[in-house]
Amino acid sequence: MNSNGSADISVNAQIESSDSSLSVSPAPEARHTLAQPVRAGSDDAPNPSAIGAALPMPRTPQSQDVLMGRDKGSAARDHFVPEPERYELRSSAIHHFNLQRRDFFKVMGAGIAIFTLAADAAPAQESGGARRRNPDQDQPKDISAWLHINDHGIVTVFTGKVEVGQNTRTTLAQSVADELRVPLSSIRMAMGDTALAPYDMGTFGSRSTPYMSPQLRRAASAARDLLLAQAAEKWNTTPDKLKANDGKITNPASDATLTYAQLAQGKTLTRDVPDADPITPPNEWTVAGKSAPKIDARAFVTGQHQYTPDLRPANLLHGKVLRPPTFGATLVSADLSAAQAIARVVAVRDGDFVAVAAPTERAAEKALAAIHAEWKNTPQSSSKELFSYLKNNPDMEEKPNPQQTGSVADGLAIAAHKLEQFYTVAYIAHTPLEPRAAVAEWKEDKLTVWTGSQRPFGVQEELAAALHIPKDRIRVIVPDTGSAYGGKHTGDAALEAARLSRAANRAVKIVWTREEEFTWAYFRPAGVIEIKAGISITPAGRK
Repeated sequence: MNSNGSADISVNAQIESSDSSLSVSPAPEARHTLAQPVRAGSDDAPNPSAIGAALPMPRTPQSQDVLMGRDKGSAARDHFVPEPERYELRSSAIHHFNLQRRDFFKVMGAGIAIFTLAADAAPAQESGGARRRNPDQDQPKDISAWLHINDHGIVTVFTGKVEVGQNTRTTLAQSVADELRVPLSSIRMAMGDTALAPYDMGTFGSRSTPYMSPQLRRAASAARDLLLAQAAEKWNTTPDKLKANDGKITNPASDATLTYAQLAQGKTLTRDVPDADPITPPNEWTVAGKSAPKIDARAFVTGQHQYTPDLRPANLLHGKVLRPPTFGATLVSADLSAAQAIARVVAVRDGDFVAVAAPTERAAEKALAAIHAEWKNTPQSSSKELFSYLKNNPDMEEKPNPQQTGSVADGLAIAAHKLEQFYTVAYIAHTPLEPRAAVAEWKEDKLTVWTGSQRPFGVQEELAAALHIPKDRIRVIVPDTGSAYGGKHTGDAALEAARLSRAANRAVKIVWTREEEFTWAYFRPAGVIEIKAGISITPAGRK
């Protein structure tokens, strides 16, 4: 770090800017600073074990209000809505570094599109708009599309939900196919892309199908109504006299038929989703609720599907990050000269962030091992001391408001039978099958990141805050991901890859090792539970 606080970036080879693109099927083009999960190494955290995690960090009254549904102006604040587990949204970010309204038809081509004002879409997003983390996270003011039918009859559906193995790509596609009266094979799901999808808080709480499915059904129903109206106008009749089925509109009176592709040809028709568009009742479903092959199943079982660790854009560099020896350690000095001496290696230091990028993963590992760093370590509690530490340092923010009648102490004093028990809950690693990984690529002043995450818009927000750039210059794409189990709410690997990519002026991929996943990812919190109970014998004749 220079005396003026700027970051040192050292490059040992001339690296030309790359205009590369990923050699995979491109995702359709999708649009957040959220608090993050508790992680190992928080300032007040003891070392819980060899693989460790952190104690919960204090939350602000404002964030507590949001989490508990007490945010002012929420019409549904008394209605319980399942949230992600709170620790998952409270840890600080792992690193801090010193289409405006899009022309939709230019992107997607002619056809029929169903829009909704993003601000009105909040109830369809998990946790809803009223549960946004702070006032500056208002819903986007521009219009976002849910659904598009092109002039070949292909239906593209946009959602911020992600596929992490729960098969929502199939179930949501079934809902749209059912409502739009089209074959399942004609549906294309564009999921987890911040450049196309309407804002979504995240994929958690087993809510994607019960909450997103009705929203997409309303969009599909509005599209069907629009198609019926177009056909009715062409045939000089009324929509109620026509039938929609199998991707076409039929006029029973004349046996005339028009396919959705024909109706969409050359059109740029749009319609907003009505507030209460009627949708098909479950007893009339013909696609949803029925057994259907998993979309892209063959690609998954044959190895064709490319997870984030599989992506290899042209001129890719592999990144490795220097980790501290203990939780909470601060970097005193770092000598990057030996790493700089290795051909084609990029080395960067930005505060406590030290990392390297190289043409191969082995070269990156060698360069990282060549860095000499000195750290200032802080005392850590041992595993044996963890539960006593928790008991003696309670999180007062978690103190409930008990419903109490009379005196608990007096009741225990006169109890005929007393029971006491002490329970402990260990830290638990989420251990997703696919470890944290990200590929980052800068083109001019815009950043694209591919990463496995449950919260693409949350990752976008983290990147904007850490890199000090506007959100609209960041696109986050989440390929179908190899599980999460509540463990991928943060963009750790995305931050690291983006910072290295900016230094190298090349695409950079970072894939956490299993050791890093067990050590530096956030864990389910540990806990101590003490219970005291008493039973009194009611005197005879007393009620």
